[in-house]
Amino acid sequence: MFPGIRCSLWVVLCLIALCHVDAHPHLRLPEHDPIPAIKGLISRTLGPQYNSQVVVTAKDERGYDVSSFDEHNGRVRVSGSSATAIGFALHKYLKDVVHTQADWDNHALVVPAVLPLPPSAVTIAKNTKFTYYLNVVTTSYSFWTWDWPQWAKHIDWMALQGITLPLAFTGQEKIWLETFKKYNVSTAGMQHFFAGAAFQAWGRMGNVRDSWGPFGPIPLDFIEDQYRLQLRILDRMKEFGMLPALPAFAGHVPAELVTLYPHANVRQSSQWANFPEQFTCVHMLDPTDPLYLDIGRTFIQVQTQLYGGYTSSVYQTDTYNELLPHTSDPAYLRASSKAVIDSMLAADPNAVWIMQGWLFYFMKDFWTNDKIEAYLGGVANDRLIMLDLWTESFPVWSRTSNYFGKPWIYCLLHTFGGNLGLHGNLPKLATNPITSLAASDGHMIGLGLTMEGIFQNYVVYDLALEMAWRSTPMPLDKWVQAYVHQRYHVENEHATKAWAFLKTSVYRDEGLVDSVATTRPRWQLAVNETDVDGNLLLPKRVSSDAVSAAWTELVLAGADSVGKVDAFQHDLVDVTRQVLNNVMVEYYTELVQLYLNPKTSSSVVCSKADQILDLLHEMDTILATSTAFLLGRWIRDAKARGTPATAGYFEYQARNQLTRWGVGTLNDYANKQWAGLVGEYYAGRWRVWLKAVCDAREAGIPTDDAKIDGQINDFEVAWQTQTNEFPTDPVGDSVEIATKLHAKYGTKQHRVLDLGSHPSHYHFASKIFDDVMRESLMPMPDDSEDNHVDIPNMIVRYGATGAGKTHTMMGSERDGSGDDNQLGHHDDDDDNVPHVDGIIPHALTDIFRLINSARADEEDASVAEGLGFQWSVVVTYLEVYNEQIRDLLNPSSRPLALREDPVKGVVHVAGLHHVTVETSSQVLQLLRS
Repeated sequence: MFPGIRCSLWVVLCLIALCHVDAHPHLRLPEHDPIPAIKGLISRTLGPQYNSQVVVTAKDERGYDVSSFDEHNGRVRVSGSSATAIGFALHKYLKDVVHTQADWDNHALVVPAVLPLPPSAVTIAKNTKFTYYLNVVTTSYSFWTWDWPQWAKHIDWMALQGITLPLAFTGQEKIWLETFKKYNVSTAGMQHFFAGAAFQAWGRMGNVRDSWGPFGPIPLDFIEDQYRLQLRILDRMKEFGMLPALPAFAGHVPAELVTLYPHANVRQSSQWANFPEQFTCVHMLDPTDPLYLDIGRTFIQVQTQLYGGYTSSVYQTDTYNELLPHTSDPAYLRASSKAVIDSMLAADPNAVWIMQGWLFYFMKDFWTNDKIEAYLGGVANDRLIMLDLWTESFPVWSRTSNYFGKPWIYCLLHTFGGNLGLHGNLPKLATNPITSLAASDGHMIGLGLTMEGIFQNYVVYDLALEMAWRSTPMPLDKWVQAYVHQRYHVENEHATKAWAFLKTSVYRDEGLVDSVATTRPRWQLAVNETDVDGNLLLPKRVSSDAVSAAWTELVLAGADSVGKVDAFQHDLVDVTRQVLNNVMVEYYTELVQLYLNPKTSSSVVCSKADQILDLLHEMDTILATSTAFLLGRWIRDAKARGTPATAGYFEYQARNQLTRWGVGTLNDYANKQWAGLVGEYYAGRWRVWLKAVCDAREAGIPTDDAKIDGQINDFEVAWQTQTNEFPTDPVGDSVEIATKLHAKYGTKQHRVLDLGSHPSHYHFASKIFDDVMRESLMPMPDDSEDNHVDIPNMIVRYGATGAGKTHTMMGSERDGSGDDNQLGHHDDDDDNVPHVDGIIPHALTDIFRLINSARADEEDASVAEGLGFQWSVVVTYLEVYNEQIRDLLNPSSRPLALREDPVKGVVHVAGLHHVTVETSSQVLQLLRS
């Protein structure tokens, strides 16, 4: 496609999106004064002294938000159609001109004493009405321990991102408590209806009830404190002109209501996530029962009263989140949704319902299109907004004809449980919101973030938030380079290279892979456990080569001034964490292979087990250097939500969510690779399992897996109620410790063959050659306890005829004779023409040097005793041409075929000639003959 045609296509797509009838409900952002709101924002984020350098002006725009910044009379001017639009303009100026960035980790903004003036005016318009923020469960995975200072910073961050429609669910238990008092439900009955403090999100959706554990129900003072906190949250959101989505009634009721209203039509919901019935099967009031409308109306009336007469008229609630309706009758499904909106409208004639569309994906076998259409048909199109919760991966809107006419918001889900792990799809995110908007017939009315937990992969969300203001695809290479500059405040060649590796690997359509370190130890650690033939499936490493290359560049960058930047230190720790996870996969794989080999001694197996435990300790050590990866802060903040008398309750809640998630049915769902958690909890489980494995091998008996699992379970349960403290401040220097770890693990991950100064004899572009050597060559194992070592390798050459491919690999022609230890630049005695060796001669010389050195060592009986090393080098040489495989060491043979070895599970060339050699010269003679 020609560039001009491509540009025209995007213009056409944008015009298509604009020509269709606007389908969203008639919601307007509340009246507010943006100028004092932004001045307050500047004072809190930059400092009050900067208000004199920034002019804040409001634009009168009736359509979608517009933002701009420019120079005005020697000062920076930021303008917009709302406070959040001006906030976005301010942040855009800070990112593009000052090269600093606000993120949700609250890394410090780096701003000079005198703000630089914008070189030119910049104006940006939103392409939809709303920027939505938060998943219902984010409130539990990330926010439940927060106090007002943390919330205040986060709402400021929302304003800088242009967020207009945030979820505001904090403290709603106070509303439920006061509502059901009117129906004579006791306080004790409500406490058993409410989920635990760390699990309120699932209680609000009717998935779970009550507080499990030894500390009793949720404390009432926590409910009151959260309500007071919500009032402050709403005040700040209103100040910025945001439209907070408030809670509403979805039909879930306390069990006590059944006794109080025996004639009401109440049934228990389906069991959720295999929880014991006492903690799930929440009671559901039938939508056709008259009491349904009454309770729903009362709830909103009480809520409005407790909020000082305020309501946004936007309400978020979910009746069937991961729960099946008791019938698939279309009339009943239609009545279910109609009851929800009718109860809202009974209290607020302007009510609009926001619903998460997750149920239609999660239970898609039940929710066929006819049932979805029936369910949504109970609500008028202008009274319902659908959150297409996982648009980037599973867009429900496209298979339901825009939710059968309902307005919907494009949502980025991306991550579950707040787990850590480098992953994302930046290329898709740079285009998909725009193509989705163009195809939506005007029904897509916004873009939102619905991740289950924050504090991970910020680059993905930063791009998504900018896409809300784009009408054409984002030029990704340029954007990522700018992101690195903004994040670290300076341009650094190594940091830029690191992110280039990350952009083309983990952030290019790679899904999140569970960490082996945080998974309960067992023999099969893979999603499907075994393949169809019962063979062991080993876990996957996350783009190990590219991540390791990025790690190398970040370690090099750390030696520069950027190493002092807090955001850089965070990312260095995060990438180091990912690399060590990849090493963990490798160590686990090696342990399994060693154990399955009956010839492997118990000492070798146990030595590998010790390596795994050492690795977990080192992972914990690097995580401890950054505030973002500290278990101690999570527990400290949780305990601060209570009193000395209830601190045990909140610590249990904090520990339980991260680990057993209830009574063990969702074990490790919300795992976090945090210092303290890795070093004590995850390493503790691995210690139990590895000891049992070593003991079994030493005794010559199989492992008793059921017994081991029981021991691990006992360890987990005991950890829930422990009260030992963990550091709340960083320990150690991130750059220093990462550098030491890189010296130990970097070469292992890179597979680099260290050729010392030899490359200086090559007349190549040095960067290209360095990359070839770094990424293509593997080291000989210097201390292997295996009897047999295979070193697979491949080097791909590409270039025009005469470009130097053969010279790169083989070097200059010579007779192949000479000392195997002589390498590099040679002078021919006859013609005085210099000869240069290529990559293959270099590698061969190094291989035989190592072999000869090992043989010399074996002459010392104290070294060689019991090892019995035998070294052999076997050469094969083949050509693939015109889809045929030819054996170059046996040119008279017919074309060869590929075969799969059913035992080893590898592909090989059948009938390929093998020649055993003793010197590199023999190899070169074979190749050149």
